[in-house]
Amino acid sequence: MGIKPRIRDILLLGLAMLVSVSVAVITVNHVYVKPFLTGNDLQFLWITSPKIHFLESAEDRLFVYTNQELVFLDNPRETFSKVKEKDTFRIFCIGGSTTRGWPFHKTLSYPKILGFMLSDALPCKSVEVINAGFHGSDSFADKFLVNELVGYDPDLIVVNEGRNDLWNFPLHASGNGFILRSHGWMLRNVRLYSWIKALFSSKHFNHAKAARDYADKLPSIDNAGLKAYLLGNLKEMTLQCRRNGCDVILLTQLVHSSENDNAGAVNSLNGYLKEFCSSNGVHLVDVQDELTSSGFKEEEVVIPPPSLHPDYRGYALFARRIVKDMAGHNIIAPKDKWDIQKLQSDGVYIKKCGLRENAVSMTYLRLSMFFDQMGENEAAEYYRQSAKRRFQ
Repeated sequence: MGIKPRIRDILLLGLAMLVSVSVAVITVNHVYVKPFLTGNDLQFLWITSPKIHFLESAEDRLFVYTNQELVFLDNPRETFSKVKEKDTFRIFCIGGSTTRGWPFHKTLSYPKILGFMLSDALPCKSVEVINAGFHGSDSFADKFLVNELVGYDPDLIVVNEGRNDLWNFPLHASGNGFILRSHGWMLRNVRLYSWIKALFSSKHFNHAKAARDYADKLPSIDNAGLKAYLLGNLKEMTLQCRRNGCDVILLTQLVHSSENDNAGAVNSLNGYLKEFCSSNGVHLVDVQDELTSSGFKEEEVVIPPPSLHPDYRGYALFARRIVKDMAGHNIIAPKDKWDIQKLQSDGVYIKKCGLRENAVSMTYLRLSMFFDQMGENEAAEYYRQSAKRRFQ
């Protein structure tokens, strides 16, 4: 019995439409060499579906460089040799904007200070510290990064994650993660899709913010879900490192005295980190304790919420605490090989990074304007006055 003419026509029409759409997709993919991706698109994509962080240069294949997309997103360009030099102890530091050194990230970060301090405290040992952090990262993104970094023969990876997972967790959870990763794949690989998105969305559209707004509207997920997610990611990273002969150190997360509900959540994160390290034989460096017991006022070492990060003094304290813990636990070298007395003042290392008075003043002025916009008058006035003071 043959197909009725009407049904046949419908099938032929459907086939013709499928062919037309396929031809359109192929044509756009060839005509437009790159998809229509804005900075906000890229920030969203690196949160939900990260790519390779370090790429070979066409001019010099002996070294790798930070992916240009990350550089475009205000992450300073890092470069290092693909093959580790003989007798060198290679350390990668991974994490988000705190690892990058925001808002001083153009010149200063705790990994950079750490490198200077280790050079003084271990003069007989060649130690290489590479900052592999990027703004907005979380433990989900770090899983992919660790898989990449173990190919460069690291001896140690320092992980500073947890706080961004509070915001990003709903973007990765169950079906939500699948939907957003699928959306991200389409943006990167189907140029017609990205072209349509660009055509119908506002030029002021903030993709990363939209994704987080979407996450905020989802049903809240209990702490047990966040804990399982975070510790599962850390477990995967730790196992991957150990399979490749690499040690792991975790850092505690910052908490500010002005935080209310969020402080409880971050304290819970620090509890999860301590539990994980205790049960998995991973060393935890309590940088939060270092800041609170430093003798400085809180505002001298920490930039308050909603932009909670260490100040430049805080980054130096981060690095100093890591060095002290390494020496005390025979990391890199036995205790008798360390010469902690050779460590210089924090101010020396801050200046070695290239941070100067005018740069600090301009950074503080930008912070004062930001806090003004957020209605945080006390913080705004503090940074206005700080910008006027001489950098010491």
